[in-house]
Amino acid sequence: MKKLVTMGRAATMLAAVAAAALVTAGSATASPVAVASPVAVAPNTEGAAAAAHPSSVAAPFAASDLCAQVASAAGFSGNNLLIAVSVALAESSCNPSAENHNTNGSTDYGLWQINSIHNQYTVACLLDAQCNAGAAWDISSHGTNWNPWVTYTNGAYRSHEAEAQAAIDRLAPPPPVIQDVFDNDLRPNGGGWTGPAISDGGGHVAQMAVAGMADGTVHLETLSNGIVYDNTRRTDGTWTGASVSDGGGHVSQIAIASLPNGSLHLETLNAGIVYDNVLTSQGWSGVSVSDGGGHVAQMAIAGLNDNTLHLETLTSGNNIVWDNVLGPNGWSGAKQVDNGGHVDQIAVASLPNGTMHLETHTSGNNYVWDNTWSPGTGWSGPSIADGGGHVGQIAITGMPDNSMHLETLTTGNNVVWDNTLRANGGGWTGPAVADGGGHVIQIAVTSRPDGTMHLETLT
Repeated sequence: MKKLVTMGRAATMLAAVAAAALVTAGSATASPVAVASPVAVAPNTEGAAAAAHPSSVAAPFAASDLCAQVASAAGFSGNNLLIAVSVALAESSCNPSAENHNTNGSTDYGLWQINSIHNQYTVACLLDAQCNAGAAWDISSHGTNWNPWVTYTNGAYRSHEAEAQAAIDRLAPPPPVIQDVFDNDLRPNGGGWTGPAISDGGGHVAQMAVAGMADGTVHLETLSNGIVYDNTRRTDGTWTGASVSDGGGHVSQIAIASLPNGSLHLETLNAGIVYDNVLTSQGWSGVSVSDGGGHVAQMAIAGLNDNTLHLETLTSGNNIVWDNVLGPNGWSGAKQVDNGGHVDQIAVASLPNGTMHLETHTSGNNYVWDNTWSPGTGWSGPSIADGGGHVGQIAITGMPDNSMHLETLTTGNNVVWDNTLRANGGGWTGPAVADGGGHVIQIAVTSRPDGTMHLETLT
């Protein structure tokens, strides 16, 4: 997917897009318990003022075209392409040979100023335009997580959005990106995996979320062009087909969870604000604000057996995790859960015994941490759930027998792994391959009351 380009080729590309650009121009309150994830190193926290090699400085107009071209080729599309080009402009002015030497001894390289702590990439790669874009694609979890870039978390990238959009508009129309959703079921009692079958073949899904219901049905929410669609798997295994659940057109992220009372909560993120939309037998309630602080970068939700809903949010700029509870009297307000500042991904799931597990992914080391909330005692504090160091994405679900499954998507090979936390303190089984096809770019997981687990994969 990510073709390597030599430095000479990068310079040629820059000259070509510059020439094309010239032709175009001529013609026209804190919780008492807040525990930090133990260790991680965040990339590029020194700021975005990268030093350019004088011989490679290009006019910003042409440089933005280069960023748009290589970002698109790496796989970015839609709103994530706009963010990618805007971040590169803020980080390096889209100069492929830019370098920034940080006070901690690390160095940021190239268009997206990839920090040298990512030692899986050589310096030669990071100074290559297309290879740097490929690294950004990997580190951002395919454009879904921009928290490692300080120019994203502090909002500096937004001042470059107009220039970035203009460069994107000058791109030749790309071939259609076909991204389908597949459903793979893990049968109970050692029945094994069924193998993937299409659950949404429309080909335009940007993100997905899934939740099992008390009646045995499964709801798959998909995000496409800012609109959210709901697709229900009936108990006989057939799907209803997608129908609009949020047609506002401005949603950038989704999360869903069911409650024992039969309701389904859809959380949507728009410009840092989280909205709650509830599906009952009467239909969708319509959106209402669940977190209006305006700084949410990522979210996850879980419904507990007492019909409360926990909304976990990761805030931009400080990478702190917050817990906000929806009870009979409304939202409790957000309280800190993890203030270590190195979390870049979150996932959450509840168990029938009333506990809740928060999984956090830390930048720099790519570890996954498990933090358990129990009624009356609060949070346990994080412990390692996966220390392999190659995890790119996480998803979790609780099972009827009080075990928990952690699904991880590893970088480089795009393989999905299943790691089970046994019930009653039995510990982790260790990861086993759940999907080895190598084409998965996103994962989501849920369970049904009969003990079946559904792994949704976006390819």
